[in-house]
Amino acid sequence: PFLGGAGLSMEYTCFNFDEATSAKLTAALKAKGVKPFAGFAWAAISAANNILGSHPWAITQQASVQTRHFEPKREREIVGDWLLGPQQMVSERLAPDGQYTLEQAHAGYKTLLSELDDLSGAVARAAEGKHYALVNNGAATFEAWPFYGDHSRVWDSLFFNNYGPRSVHEDAGLVSYNWGAPFYLCFNTLHINGKTCTCMASGVLGLDKLRAVRDEARRLLLQLVDDAEQPLEPTKADPKSKSKSKVGLFSPKSKSKSKKSLV
Repeated sequence: PFLGGAGLSMEYTCFNFDEATSAKLTAALKAKGVKPFAGFAWAAISAANNILGSHPWAITQQASVQTRHFEPKREREIVGDWLLGPQQMVSERLAPDGQYTLEQAHAGYKTLLSELDDLSGAVARAAEGKHYALVNNGAATFEAWPFYGDHSRVWDSLFFNNYGPRSVHEDAGLVSYNWGAPFYLCFNTLHINGKTCTCMASGVLGLDKLRAVRDEARRLLLQLVDDAEQPLEPTKADPKSKSKSKVGLFSPKSKSKSKKSLV
């Protein structure tokens, strides 16, 4: 059997948010000062740890240099072999009982953008790894071979795609658009026609575990929305205070939050 046990079993499962929930999630993440890329990465890594009992080794961040490093500048609608897989290390940077936080996810996102702009760090290693590999083309399979020239473990990592805003013609009657790459654990998400469409896939976990990780990732993302929508709790008045002013009726943190509350 390939890879031990019963061998590969390529499984896929999805969750999708409608336009209203997608907008609320984006606003909730913005209120926390993080980008959707970071929010999705955090949810996927945290869900894997919560359900499977350990963090993925790294995040294989599928990233494109299409609009950055070609002359003349290439737009996204042109077909080509643009993708790289820079690694954001996770498990070896955390304490045994540590958690992957939203702040760490956002820092990883900012590092990725910087290294894409400069062709440096993990992006440079990924570019050289693909260029000099025996299999050096395609969207993802080049990363799965043991002779791939980067520090990569796709069979022990989160394979991650965040496509950002996309659109299809309204006459298509879009319901959802999902696709996944069944390595160890995949999280591919698109924001298409205002909807968040996410596919999680695995070639080794089996469908039951994969669904459990999916449900936990979905729960974590919706918890962000719920937290942002919680009504403000009035603080107890100080019985020693004689002030009749309404200032201080809410804590500064809650007051700040109220300005960004969602409807």
